[in-house]
Amino acid sequence: GVSLVPALDGSQVVKTAAFSQYPRKPKDLEVPWQSNGIDHSDPAKFDYMGYSVRVDGWRYTEWYPWIGDSLVANWTTLYANELYDWRGADNANMDYDLYENVNLANERGYEVVLLELRTMLKTQFEPRHGRTQRA
Repeated sequence: GVSLVPALDGSQVVKTAAFSQYPRKPKDLEVPWQSNGIDHSDPAKFDYMGYSVRVDGWRYTEWYPWIGDSLVANWTTLYANELYDWRGADNANMDYDLYENVNLANERGYEVVLLELRTMLKTQFEPRHGRTQRA
């Protein structure tokens, strides 16, 4: 693994991005952000999987339908994507309500950052890049 000592003592940046994934099972697709948690459940019961990349100043997430029989995401069908601007955030105060209310993924002027983050995300997660995607 990578030693985190340089990051803890402030002498250098160890990683430039953090990656995560989140399963979801919305109860109502009219409001998919409400009551959608399914953590600690049988992965065959997930409806969607969200893949995120977090870099200094930005968070980008893509949501894909989940194929419960084979426990993989359907990477050919993007359900939704989210881009949030964290520039200027005080990282000591991780108040997500301040920085994740306006989704910039479909707004003009953010195409370059979205493409850069999307490339990072797909390189990390998408199976054709040599990784399998099981929950």
